[in-house]
Amino acid sequence: MRYALARIEQQSRDELFRAYVARSLQAIPKGEYIEAQYTDLAYPLPVDPRSGDEIAEDVIRRLGLEVTG
Repeated sequence: MRYALARIEQQSRDELFRAYVARSLQAIPKGEYIEAQYTDLAYPLPVDPRSGDEIAEDVIRRLGLEVTG
């Protein structure tokens, strides 16, 4: 089962790469370019669902700082 999942994932990345190259080649004659990098599309970074305030509170807590005011 693990092999099948790995093959499906590889096939998906291959299709993404082909589509990315095709779009890039279509854009070149128009003087355009694709802003996103292939690696950003194929291997996206995890998104942190917390708000900025929650992240700041977590950092302050982990550093052992106190905020007064």
